[in-house]
Amino acid sequence: MGTGKTQLMRWWRDQNPDARFLNNGHRVNLLKNLGSRLQTAMYSDLGYTGLAIAQALSITIDSLHKLNTQALKYGCIFIDEACQYLVHLLHSNTCKEHRAAILEVPPKLVTDKDRAEREKLLLCMDWGNYSARWLARFNLGLHHILERLVAGGEVNANNPDLIKMTAIAKNCPAHVKAILGFTIPSDCKPIWLLATMVEQLGLKLTSRKQGKRGQQVKIYSLSKSELEFAKHVIAHRQNKREQKAPIRNSQLTSRNCELVSTPPHDCIGKPHDQGGDTTEFDPPPTDRTTLLHCVEMLRVGIKHGVDAIKGILKGWVEDLRSSTVLELEAIAPDELRLVEAQVPEFYALLNEEVLPMEG
Repeated sequence: MGTGKTQLMRWWRDQNPDARFLNNGHRVNLLKNLGSRLQTAMYSDLGYTGLAIAQALSITIDSLHKLNTQALKYGCIFIDEACQYLVHLLHSNTCKEHRAAILEVPPKLVTDKDRAEREKLLLCMDWGNYSARWLARFNLGLHHILERLVAGGEVNANNPDLIKMTAIAKNCPAHVKAILGFTIPSDCKPIWLLATMVEQLGLKLTSRKQGKRGQQVKIYSLSKSELEFAKHVIAHRQNKREQKAPIRNSQLTSRNCELVSTPPHDCIGKPHDQGGDTTEFDPPPTDRTTLLHCVEMLRVGIKHGVDAIKGILKGWVEDLRSSTVLELEAIAPDELRLVEAQVPEFYALLNEEVLPMEG
């Protein structure tokens, strides 16, 4: 209570009057009150046709299965009192009859929204889809600016989208601090705000001057090295997801299958009944201690130059190289900038096709 979430959603509604909005809760009286404050239609006042055409709708979890998720797309889904909402969903008798159908609705709505956003904006893939941080960045309008920058465009301090983003941030500094983790100064400058937000995404602004002497203005774009690295990481993760998808589907249909054992060629070595296990497993994720050790190794290598850096990277698989660099960015960004200066092709070296693993 008293966290300001209702005011935040009211603000979002004001900023996005044409976006479809779904307000979801578990108690009718609270939902009616919240729906009134957020200016939404109440599901109990509508028929099936009304549910389909309502631009802003408040509906209880008990009736969520009535929504046609194949046809409905929402710009924002708000779940009030999420913990109590979940308990109600899993244990309430009023949800018992349609519980299975209800459970399918929120994931379908959210994944459809995720997919649509990913098609529009490359970097959305790593924004922790529809988390509070994603929503905060979206509401500030960062996606509009990033679309231009990722496509190779430039902005200056007078960019209308950037000025609007700064005005919004100044209007709700408490929310920015609580969700994004940095303080909005009273004299917040547009470029400072943009630089701070893109750095949270692992990106960096670079600038050039334009105009006659005495009338020059700074033009900003995304640093190519960080952008290429971000694209590389995103593409790599997406490739991993696609590779794992058929494996997961296979596991769902054959959970009780035994490990496949293949005898050695020409029966040399182990006999048939003691063949090698050929079942594929994903390698375990790198533990935190190992990752920090790798970061320290790379930091030592940086001090000894290009050959030392390459020698270290050759001992790691591609996943570990990328994870280590991301961790180095968080721990010692200045040292990573030094690497970029020393080794212009550094990010390309993270690819095993460019720098094959040895040993």
